[in-house]
Amino acid sequence: MLLKLLRYEFKCNYSKLAVTCLMNVIIVIIFSFFHTDHPAMVTTVAIISMIAFNVVGFIFLFQRYNTNLYSNEGYLTFTLPVKGYQILLSKLLIACLWLTIFGLASVPNMCLSVYCVDNSYLLKAYKAISSEIPATFFTVLNLVIGTFLNMLIIYFSISVAKLSIWRNFGTLMGFITFFATSIVGSMPYILLDKYLKNSATANNISFLYIYPSPKAIIDLVFSTAFCILLFYLTCYILDNKTNLK
Repeated sequence: MLLKLLRYEFKCNYSKLAVTCLMNVIIVIIFSFFHTDHPAMVTTVAIISMIAFNVVGFIFLFQRYNTNLYSNEGYLTFTLPVKGYQILLSKLLIACLWLTIFGLASVPNMCLSVYCVDNSYLLKAYKAISSEIPATFFTVLNLVIGTFLNMLIIYFSISVAKLSIWRNFGTLMGFITFFATSIVGSMPYILLDKYLKNSATANNISFLYIYPSPKAIIDLVFSTAFCILLFYLTCYILDNKTNLK
């Protein structure tokens, strides 16, 4: 059933999101012909285009979660013989797939922007990435976990906002939940940063310059645990506390 949910979710998303990515690529291709004569303008357009299409994509994914589960479409969704974890997992996987596509579609923008400033940076970046494979892998892993965490924070906030106990204050509680969970998610990083810097200074050690550092590893472990907790709580709301309007 999970595969069917994934196929359905992808079919509902691909047309609008694919068009958004295609428009971004077309803009980059068109303005790349002017990079010699107007490098500043091309760089500005490339950055604005990248930001704009990523923001549009994010908004669509979150709006899709809300309408698919908490509008008229939600009545159909929750009549299916599926559990909350299957619904949430299908949305998470498809969202992360599209975020990966957004990231790949942003590469031409970044390359064009860097090329207009100094094309030697591209070669330097490639050498840095290829020479530090373990650090690159850890960075990518951290990025993936961070993406899952951010998605789950927003999904959890939307689900909390739809609880019937809030009555007319659902939107407000959703925002409060979002900011509260975001703060909780970032607190270990902030506390560890301060503690490890003080410890390094007091003991005259330089492990903060080793990558992955203890701070990065602990932060990754906490982010993973927080993802699991938010996933469980969101699934519980979907299974037991869903309020369709």
